[in-house]
Amino acid sequence: MFFQVVQGGVIGRLTSRFPERSLLLLSIGVTAGVGLAQAYMQTVFQLCLTVTPWIFSLSVFNVITDSMLTKSVPSSDTGTMLGLCASVQSLIRTIGPTIGGFLYMNYGLTSIGLIEFFVNSVVFVYLLQRHLRKTERQKE
Repeated sequence: MFFQVVQGGVIGRLTSRFPERSLLLLSIGVTAGVGLAQAYMQTVFQLCLTVTPWIFSLSVFNVITDSMLTKSVPSSDTGTMLGLCASVQSLIRTIGPTIGGFLYMNYGLTSIGLIEFFVNSVVFVYLLQRHLRKTERQKE
């Protein structure tokens, strides 16, 4: 239910005020922070505290990436792109629990949060550098 609230009430307002690239950076940054928090959580209450920002960032990420990808193709291919996006999300939901279970059994719960933190941090820094280079070129 929280997904619907975020997608219906929050994302529309955010996209009308901020550019998609900024929202993409925000969602990846929040996900990295959530990963770090999850790596060091000790109680169920701490897990509950991390779930809300996690859902927010994943919802923003899914909507923004779908929007960016559908804008990158001709309007006749929009349905195809949305189908590909849905297929990738389904694939991640299929493979993710297996990888998560492997990491949990072999390296403990902390490993899942740390990997989430490091991967999202690298993606965040890459996209931020790319965004800054593009802004410098536009100034010239």
